[in-house]
Amino acid sequence: MEKQKAAKICRTVGLVLAAVFVVMLGLDWWRYSTTLNSAPFWVTAAVDGVFFLLPALVFLLIAHTLGKK
Repeated sequence: MEKQKAAKICRTVGLVLAAVFVVMLGLDWWRYSTTLNSAPFWVTAAVDGVFFLLPALVFLLIAHTLGKK
């Protein structure tokens, strides 16, 4: 039963991180200005992906592994 509980927690954390990625990407797009940034917007999106989507993927893989019986 403990593995199922840990899998549920990991799945929730992964989904929350993915949702935070979407929100942060929207905020970054809203605040992005080509005159102030020398980097294109896709670089900002890639950095957000590394900070939020990569850990979310790790948590979801852990949840999938723990969820197997």
